[in-house]
Amino acid sequence: MNEPSTIPENKQPLPGKGEVRALITKLLEVKEMHKVAEALAKGQSATVDGCWGSSASMVVAACATRIKHNILIVLSHPSDLEFWASEINTFSGLEIKIFPADDDFAGKFSNKSEAACARLRLALSLNIPNKPSIVLASIPSLLQPLPSIEQIAKSSFPLRNGTTIPPEDLTKWLVKHGYDPTEVVVQPGQFCKRGGIVDIYSPGSELPLRLEFFGDEIESLRNFAPETQRSLDVVQSSEIMAMTFEEKGTLPNGHLVDYLGNATVIMVEPEEIQDQGRHY
Repeated sequence: MNEPSTIPENKQPLPGKGEVRALITKLLEVKEMHKVAEALAKGQSATVDGCWGSSASMVVAACATRIKHNILIVLSHPSDLEFWASEINTFSGLEIKIFPADDDFAGKFSNKSEAACARLRLALSLNIPNKPSIVLASIPSLLQPLPSIEQIAKSSFPLRNGTTIPPEDLTKWLVKHGYDPTEVVVQPGQFCKRGGIVDIYSPGSELPLRLEFFGDEIESLRNFAPETQRSLDVVQSSEIMAMTFEEKGTLPNGHLVDYLGNATVIMVEPEEIQDQGRHY
């Protein structure tokens, strides 16, 4: 005798990605929704009322498909970021970046926490020409400072194949700017010197950098995997950034918006955002 099915006969199969994303096309065919999306795409303002839950994220996803520059979506609660990222991606197929808050932030800035490095890397990724990004952020993450573009420029050290710099001068710069010497480089803020090889993990980089010297000349630059320590791609040039930006008592005075350039800002439940902002 066949085992009875545990699936109700009247249960409909879940819609596929194509069917879900077709909802965006249908939504944009609505005259009022089309006007909203086009206004935002042109840098104008617009308001949508009466949306909540998945309907709100679907509206935002529909608008995002029409905007060809950076987008910042502001939510009131950090706990909503992952849900919204998943929802917008499901509806539109677009890649979403989450700008996290640094839970270790206590009024003094440092690039040594994982969250601080993630925030810096995301901000720097927004400067890529012809590659707009969609960023989700909460009030806490936006109110925490970033190094300004000017501060990063003043506190960075350029490296290029063929240039001459004594390895000892490089390691002195690293120590002065907050890097820790270690035997193996596995996380941002560490460096290691072994003979004519110097490994450095800059806070603004996805992967650490390996420099091979011939005397005082940089003979090669390569990224390497921190888990295996194996060298990866050859790079012609790179920049390493300071771990701290508090020279002469000046704290970081930058903001994520400084890196977004020409961007559209979408605020979900503005009144709730204002209320949350009063607590920080």
